[in-house]
Amino acid sequence: MKDKIFILEDDTSICGLIRVALEMNGLSFKAFSTVADFKAALSEERPDVALLDIMLPDGSGLDVLQFLKKRYPEVACIMLSALTKEESTGSIWVRTITFRSPFPCSNSPRG
Repeated sequence: MKDKIFILEDDTSICGLIRVALEMNGLSFKAFSTVADFKAALSEERPDVALLDIMLPDGSGLDVLQFLKKRYPEVACIMLSALTKEESTGSIWVRTITFRSPFPCSNSPRG
C-alpha cells in the first residue's frame, strides 16, 4: 500500500486507539513518542501523512509541523491535541476541527 502514516504521540492510550483504527483499515504506519525518534525516521523514509501531537516530552508538534512543511511539503499533516479552545496554540492554524476526546480530562496525563 502506498499510504504510509507516521504517528507522533507520547500518550500510549491515544496512540493505541490510533493504531487500532489504522490496523482495522489496513493502513501502514509507524509510531514515535519523541520528536527525536520521529525526525530520525525521516532520514530513512517519508510518510504520506503525519499525525502530530502538540505537547511532547522533547518538543512541540507545532515545531515539527513547521519543519515538515519547510523540508517535506508533500507530507500531509494532522494535528492532535488535548488542548482546549481557550489554550493558545499560536497563529499557525489555518483550519481546525475539534473532536471530543474519548478520555475524561481528569485522566489526562497533562492535567
